[in-house]
Amino acid sequence: MYAGQVECARLLLTYGVDINILDQNNKTPLHYASYYGNIALAEALLKMGAAVDTLQCPTTPLLVACKYDNVECADMLLNYIANINNVDWHNETPLYYTKH
Repeated sequence: MYAGQVECARLLLTYGVDINILDQNNKTPLHYASYYGNIALAEALLKMGAAVDTLQCPTTPLLVACKYDNVECADMLLNYIANINNVDWHNETPLYYTKH
């Protein structure tokens, strides 16, 4: 399903694309990898220097992974020392989403 995405990300980075680029919703590529549960891409982005926690958007990749039940992705983000105390727009933590 995700074939080629890691290679595509690496290629774009060789041309100077900002790994922490924000879209119109202040989401980074790591947010989307976390949303879709694409662990290979998320880990590759982190190894290439993606910020595990972003300050531009209160909804961090860890919050996204927890909200959408992407447990493996959440575990991997925690291994990269994602801040478990960050809150989203609703003042909820990742733990809140694990119980709902």
